[in-house]
Amino acid sequence: MPSDHDKYATEYDRQTEEYNCYIAEVLFGLCYEQIDTGEKLLDVGIGTGISSKLFKKAGLQIFGIDCSRAMLSICREKKIALELIEQDLLDIPWPYQEASINHVISCGVFHFIGDLEKIFAEIRRIQMTNGLFAFTIKLSREKEEGRQRYYRRIEDGIYIFEHNIEYMTKLLSDFHYVRTKEITCFVGDTPFRVICARKAE
Repeated sequence: MPSDHDKYATEYDRQTEEYNCYIAEVLFGLCYEQIDTGEKLLDVGIGTGISSKLFKKAGLQIFGIDCSRAMLSICREKKIALELIEQDLLDIPWPYQEASINHVISCGVFHFIGDLEKIFAEIRRIQMTNGLFAFTIKLSREKEEGRQRYYRRIEDGIYIFEHNIEYMTKLLSDFHYVRTKEITCFVGDTPFRVICARKAE
């Protein structure tokens, strides 16, 4: 079944440039000093490979999972990843062995998912201890952030979820991740939080 994201796959890279969206570069910058050549990285929601490109240049082995066949086709042409898997991210478990991946990134993905608990649990399962988990969230702009984990809106006919920092703090604590770096940046006038954490024992 075609994904909603298939519709704009061919325009995605161009639109990212036109919007002056550098969130993938910011995420890479937070991780750079903590990664090593040859390590395995899983890009959750890899899309066309924009977020993995710099990690590939840094010498990491890239693996990707995404629900959009069209985006994966574009990513495959770029020869960024060793393996690309088409699968709904909410269809858990993912086809990776326990503790088989060093690092996990997910850039520009979690604002399409409300409850992230199952995703975090699955990432912890497949990730090696001390590996990085770097991701982005669209920040909630509601005044009473602590009362809800996320807010759901509709944009261009698609549900978009804005998460609050309190929810992220709880998830990272529950699944034993320790923040290493984080920063708020903007795509246009929309605030995103980029968080880099390390998997503890």
